[in-house]
Amino acid sequence: MPANIGYHVATWLVTLVIGFGFSVTMADYPHTFQALKTGGAFYVLWIAWRILKSGALAGSQTAKSTSFLDGVLLLVLNPKAYIIIMLMFTQFLPKIDSEAAFAVLLITSIFTLNNFLAFVVWRQLAIKLPADFEQKRVHKD
Repeated sequence: MPANIGYHVATWLVTLVIGFGFSVTMADYPHTFQALKTGGAFYVLWIAWRILKSGALAGSQTAKSTSFLDGVLLLVLNPKAYIIIMLMFTQFLPKIDSEAAFAVLLITSIFTLNNFLAFVVWRQLAIKLPADFEQKRVHKD
């Protein structure tokens, strides 16, 4: 759960920053986006290395838990998230004016809450479904 919270705190902050103009900076400085993509690729390799070292693939039932920082890094180093968020604002931010700040806060909060709820549902299903399938398999045998 700490990684989930970290991911969504970062989601809220990144979405807020993009809503207030970070996308303009990314367009003006494409090297920034390239650096983000490169950092993201290295982060994916680092995650793979941690999975291999955790013992989860060796049959150990006690894989190391992910942290708040893992969740933050997962979002911050994910270039797809930036694209999705930028596209979301092109669709739902009516115009840039004195009322845009409220709209950015509202869109940011709804997006993050929706995302958080989806993650919680997926996590619960990931816990429940394998147990249900195992129970059905046992009863079938």
